[in-house]
Amino acid sequence: MLKAALIAGCVAGICASLADMAVSEKYKPQIRTITALIIIISVAQPLLSVNLGELVESYTAEFELTYEQEGELAFSESVSEEASERIADFISAKLVSAGIKPRSVSIELIVTGDGRYEVARVDVVISKEQLDRYGEVKQIVTNELLPEDVNVSWEE
Repeated sequence: MLKAALIAGCVAGICASLADMAVSEKYKPQIRTITALIIIISVAQPLLSVNLGELVESYTAEFELTYEQEGELAFSESVSEEASERIADFISAKLVSAGIKPRSVSIELIVTGDGRYEVARVDVVISKEQLDRYGEVKQIVTNELLPEDVNVSWEE
């Protein structure tokens, strides 16, 4: 659209210059007026052929879709965060019932292509004194959640 208007303006400008050189001084004001009108029409025509209603609707629809997607994303993140916290509390309780006091448990969830949440990773931090129970921590987490990755670390 803009490219067509620019090309039409350039062509009309060249034609106007040629007409200006070829016409005698007596007719130059009339020729300049006519060529100016031709330039205006040739530049305006491609711009006026655009359906502004459709153009505005497409941008509006795109904005609304983006706004809706942002709302869904915020909701999804909120649900994911809440689920992660509850699963971490569940695992902490399981570990405590086994006599292991975790310093922290964090859960990383992913959303699958069909919209399900899956546990991708579990991080458990235990004290150095409980390091001998490393395998037991990993076993409890794996039995309860079947995560892809279980990371057990310790702190002093």
